[in-house]
Amino acid sequence: MIHVAIIDTYINVPKENENPIYHYKIKKDKVVKVKKMYRGKIINHGCICCQILYENTRDLEYSLHCIEVIRNKEKKGNIKNLILALEWCLENNIQIISLSVGTRNVVDEEKLNTILNRLYEKGVIIVAAFNNYNTLTYPAALESVIGVCIDKKESLPLNSYAYLENDDNNIDIIARYELKNVEKRIGIQIGEYNSYMVPPIVSIILRIKASEDYVSSKNIREYLKKYSFKL
Repeated sequence: MIHVAIIDTYINVPKENENPIYHYKIKKDKVVKVKKMYRGKIINHGCICCQILYENTRDLEYSLHCIEVIRNKEKKGNIKNLILALEWCLENNIQIISLSVGTRNVVDEEKLNTILNRLYEKGVIIVAAFNNYNTLTYPAALESVIGVCIDKKESLPLNSYAYLENDDNNIDIIARYELKNVEKRIGIQIGEYNSYMVPPIVSIILRIKASEDYVSSKNIREYLKKYSFKL
């Protein structure tokens, strides 16, 4: 079974999802498992990302590990918790990481590089969102990570993505995916944000890896280029 991690806020898991799902939070500088799952009516960023992933992977088998690094009241994380979450992923054989949080601080980029390079060398595929201005964002802009943004100009056909070569800000993928079904299910309008294009790309990678298990960080880009829309 493929092991996927979403690093975000806490998550109300879609009740229809029958795959194994585990929830974790940062406590005293450690990633600890939460015994009780959140299944209330609160809809936050992590819930939306999880729902988008579920909508695109209903027929796939995988385990989902939800790591809370952003608290709703704070609405922002910190680099220390992100690194702790990434280290946990390395130690617990996570194969794909879905990541919405990021920073523009070069000092943070230096702190992140060590653990990201270790994950890359182990074969872990990391997909991360750029900020909504599409400016240089870490870790999305790093070579060890697949950086994603939304196609606001609607230059792509619906439900497709394009792989970019030599983008000035190191954006790897622009994506345009239909989210109306998710909006109907959760009862709110989502809006056009880069972070909501990460789960559809993760779902594509999940499908690739489900059919070809040897796919890893070392060769996933070739597969993504192969199936991308050519601008």
